Amino acid sequence: MVNWSNYFLSFFILLLLGSCQPKPALYEKEIAKADYPALSEQLMGGRHFYYQGAVGHTLVMQEAMHYDPSSPIPHRELGAPTVKRGMAKDFYRHYQNAISRDPVQWQGWRGYLYLYFYRDYERALADFQALDTLTPNFVDYPQATSVLFMSGICYLQMGQYEEAIRFFDQHITEELKTVEESYIGTETFLFKGIARAKLEDWKGAKATFERGLRNAEGKSADLWFWLSQAAAELGDTTQAREALENALLQFDQGYYHDRPYVEEFFQTYREQLVEFGQGL
Repeated sequence: MVNWSNYFLSFFILLLLGSCQPKPALYEKEIAKADYPALSEQLMGGRHFYYQGAVGHTLVMQEAMHYDPSSPIPHRELGAPTVKRGMAKDFYRHYQNAISRDPVQWQGWRGYLYLYFYRDYERALADFQALDTLTPNFVDYPQATSVLFMSGICYLQMGQYEEAIRFFDQHITEELKTVEESYIGTETFLFKGIARAKLEDWKGAKATFERGLRNAEGKSADLWFWLSQAAAELGDTTQAREALENALLQFDQGYYHDRPYVEEFFQTYREQLVEFGQGL
């Protein structure tokens, strides 16, 4: 027979213990307006307990906005899941609200999203240029990515190859002020070399890809693949084949560029390597 008295006793003890837990000081029935910003910050601090875009996440951010309408954080937090779900109208609204409250922090982030998620190069450039105006004589790194580098990608994708090269060179020059060349991301040399290839400057492209490979210690399927193409264009079939073999090797070892959520620019696929090799 079930002893219900034991269940009720256990429940009563748990209820009693729960009631003894201290409550957050800011969660009283009456909250002074002077404490509203602190309460908003406290709410935003708990956002990590909710999956972005979930009902709980949305409600917590809306409450944080209520207590501190001047804070950009909840607007940006509400914008993040709309980007990942392809909800362009809501993305713009939320990020615009964040930018209006703190443009230095969020203008470049929106440019990053325009570039990588929406492939809207004109709007991305406009955001990067607006950020440069706000922070003169300073290179910004929204999402830990240089605006010089991202501007170069924009011009590359827009077909303005000379301008793209100029920005990639500026990015390299700026990076070399603080780090050795081997620390510069291989994408810089990949994209700069591709810009030269688009101009049919195959010698310049080849030299750029080789420079990138030296810095990467040969660990880049992308650079080997484009080096193979450059060598083929210059009539060096032997080097083209050797470079392609290295591209396949590095690809199978996982040394290729990709990106979560979206395709990387000029992303290399193994099928491309195989198909190109059939024509050599």
